[in-house]
This record gives sequence, C-alpha cells and structure tokens, in this order.
Amino acid sequence: TFDGQWNTCGVQLEGSNIKIEGCRFVNTKGTSRHYGGLTSAVWVGRYQDLDEKQIKYHDILIRNCVFDGCEPMDVESRVLSNTTVARFILSYGCDRLTIVKCEFRNMKGTYDADAIQLRAYTVASDEFPFSCYSTKWTGKQPPYPRHYYANCNVMISGCVFEQGESKSSIKIMCSGAVVENNRFVLLNKNGANPSYSIVRAHVVSGAKIRKNTIVVEGGATNSLFKIGNSKDVVIERNRIISREASCEAVMSDLFEVTYSSDCVIKKNDISVPAVSALLHYEYNDNV
Repeated sequence: TFDGQWNTCGVQLEGSNIKIEGCRFVNTKGTSRHYGGLTSAVWVGRYQDLDEKQIKYHDILIRNCVFDGCEPMDVESRVLSNTTVARFILSYGCDRLTIVKCEFRNMKGTYDADAIQLRAYTVASDEFPFSCYSTKWTGKQPPYPRHYYANCNVMISGCVFEQGESKSSIKIMCSGAVVENNRFVLLNKNGANPSYSIVRAHVVSGAKIRKNTIVVEGGATNSLFKIGNSKDVVIERNRIISREASCEAVMSDLFEVTYSSDCVIKKNDISVPAVSALLHYEYNDNV
C-alpha cells in the first residue's frame, strides 16, 4: 500500500520467471519529474527507446491481485504530457506475460490512462511488414513514427475491470495478445467527455478479444473496441449490455476499425437500448 502522496512510482520488475500472487497495490500517485510511464503500480521491464527493439524478459505471472487507485499528476488535462499518463500495469518487452483473476478499479486520467498497457518493439521483418505508418494516410504526415510491435504471447483472463475515469482498460501494442473471459464495468462520470474504448489495439497482429462481458452502467461511451493499423485481429463472442434506459444519445461506435486488414468481428451479443453507430469503418482491407 502506497502512501497516497505524489511520486509513488510503484514496483518495477526486471527479470524472468517471476510470480506475483495475492497482492494489493493501493494508491499509486504520479510524478511530473519523470517519464509518465513511471506512474504505474507494476512496471514490467524497463523503458525501451525506439532504437532498442528487443524482448528482454519472459514468463511473468500476475494472479489474484487487486489494483485499487492510480492517478497521474495532471488528472484532467487533455494536453499530451508525461503528467497525464498512468497505468496499473505497464509491460515493456516481456514475452509470455499472464494476468489472471485480478481486479482493477479507481484508475484516473481521462487523457491517456489505461489499467493495462502492453508494449514491445521489434525490427521490421517478413512477419511484421507493417508499422504505424499507413500508405493510405492522406494527411500531411503519418499519424505516428515508423516502428513495429513484437509478438509477446500475453494472456489476460478472468479479470474484473471497473472503468470510469480513465481512457481505456486495456491498450495492446504488442502482437499475439489474448483478452478473454474478463468482465468490464463501465460507469463514466466525466459528463460530456465520453469514455474512449474498453480494449484498443494499435499496430498489432494476431490479437484475440473474445468471450468478455461489458456492462455499461452509465455515461457517454465511444468505440468500446478500437482497432487501428492492425491485421488478423479477432473480436468474437463478447457480450455487451447496458443497464441505463436512456442510452440513445450516449453510446456510439461500439466497434471502430481503421487502417487494418484481415480482421474479424463475429458472434457478439449486443443488448443495449440504442446506439448511434454500431461500426466505425475506414481505410480497411478484408475486414
């Protein structure tokens, strides 16, 4: 249990074959003096520069843990800076990370805060021929620098996420991640600012998002599942339900897929009063 004061950066793991079981991580609060990723209850690995691009650690299990309270230094700002960034679990360059039967609640930071962020860089190869740069991008410059995300075989299963004041629950920036049999409860308290995605994946391949239950308790929501610049992503057999009767004006784009190829959305069970758009679809191939 951290003291709830600022500059409590959490626990950093550097190594392989590590188990964390039955622990509670409470009241992690951010710092403006270091890179924003330091505001993490558990940080797996070490920050990777774009020139590093390697998998350093493997076989880490986080099981039956509770993560309660994590807050960046600047909670409300929508200006991208280190002070707006926070995560419960941040993974850099870790293969075979397993997160099972954990609880995540009271994550704060509306701009760029995620309960879990998975990230691992690699070099371009035949297996990873795509990057953040899209040849179909029509703007003045590519949306992101050119870099590639490695295959990391991450499993997130049997967890409960209570999302209210953060940008998303899970952000995937490594290939081969599986998110299944989790429960997401979304109660957005940000008024006019919608919660933006439950699970989002960017520049990845082989991600599987399946058999999860998403319960929308209230508030504005947008793009519950967000896929960008990716391929071979499967979203299937998820159940989306709403307990708010007046959802007509607050739910939109349940699925957002852009700049992607060979993705599949199938057999999802959607039970909500109304939604302004079921699918946001742009610049895709064979989705």
